[in-house]
Amino acid sequence: MRVIILLFFFLSCAPDSPLSDNNTYFDTKTFFEEQISQLSQKHVHLVKELLFNGKKELFSSDSINWKKELEAFVSVDLLKSSYRGRFNKDSINLNQEGYVIIYNANDKNVDLKGVKIYFDRSKAVKSIEYDMGKNNTIYESGKRLYFSVDSGYSISGRQNVKLTQGVIYQVNARIVHL
Repeated sequence: MRVIILLFFFLSCAPDSPLSDNNTYFDTKTFFEEQISQLSQKHVHLVKELLFNGKKELFSSDSINWKKELEAFVSVDLLKSSYRGRFNKDSINLNQEGYVIIYNANDKNVDLKGVKIYFDRSKAVKSIEYDMGKNNTIYESGKRLYFSVDSGYSISGRQNVKLTQGVIYQVNARIVHL
């Protein structure tokens, strides 16, 4: 009986989130696939602002292919084998609002430098942030992806190739519930 009570206690303390079997890395791919499914069923409007090397464009649509729209987020899969063992995990209790799990790369050669996953008090994901970068003798790039559940997302980055002019870009997308 004590074993059952202890087991129930440990299971009730675990976050209701898609963690891998060994609870090491959060299953980001499954999370975003679920978001795509949920957003596809809702009638929402998406307002996007694109900035590319100082030029600005606005787009607006209520016919959104969410799979394509969130492809950049789905492609950053923390459970892929090339990321296994390459991150240190830390949890921070923010306060009564919720907590954050932070993954920092412990290998300078990995393209994903860090991940922050924010949870509310009910252990539901509020937002996910990725920091990415590559650097070698010819090419340097950095990218930040931020997704907020039911609010929208942003992607910003820069690319520099030796002997060429660099590129700076930013996408801000806001979900408007109709």
